[in-house]
Amino acid sequence: EALGDKKQKAISTEVGVSINKYTNDETNYDALVAETFGEYLPKKVNNINDTHKELAALVYLMNNGLGANYGNVAFQKGVFNSSFITPNLYSKKHDFVNHNFGTFSKELADDLSRNPYLKTKKIGDKEVYEIEPSKKKEILNVLSSPENKDFVSSINKLIDLYRLPFINKETNKMELLNSVLKIHSDLKTTDIEIIYQAMKDWKIKQTGFNTKAEKFSKQDTQQMIELLLRNNILR
Repeated sequence: EALGDKKQKAISTEVGVSINKYTNDETNYDALVAETFGEYLPKKVNNINDTHKELAALVYLMNNGLGANYGNVAFQKGVFNSSFITPNLYSKKHDFVNHNFGTFSKELADDLSRNPYLKTKKIGDKEVYEIEPSKKKEILNVLSSPENKDFVSSINKLIDLYRLPFINKETNKMELLNSVLKIHSDLKTTDIEIIYQAMKDWKIKQTGFNTKAEKFSKQDTQQMIELLLRNNILR
């Protein structure tokens, strides 16, 4: 078995530990939530200090941890969401605006498209990111390095959140999560009336929807707020 294959298996195993350890028993989601999220990490969690490698690590972990390949829209939200959950996670700060499917940063879009560790491929009518094969060993080395353990753990927090039953890896629920986090970041409130008014004010151009509030019900928005409060992501 090749060394690269062994490293990939080791990373995949580490990625899957927190995801899979409850699956053999009746799932105790309260225990999962408490263990997964807890308090913000107070110490430095990123020793990579290379934007391209950090983004490639996110792409690898999300694609493998969620069992799908994602494109620019998902990773725009992934960077914002993981930065919210673990502040100062990335060595480069991107400025995000409210956009059609969630948060968007032009600079981040450029960093993804010009990333030497990533390549794009077409799946149907969608363009997704994956690791450039010639760079895969280098990214696996980054992920398996003990000094980057906290960075990997922080990304896995987001992956675990996406896998919780209410979200269940659904792209629409990921968008709702991202929208609530962005509004909280702007307004510093968990009040459903204020947040939902901001959803009404958030203009979008999606088939059948002109605002976030048209796309997402008040009840689902309230459920998302409560989930984030229970997990100490919102305070």
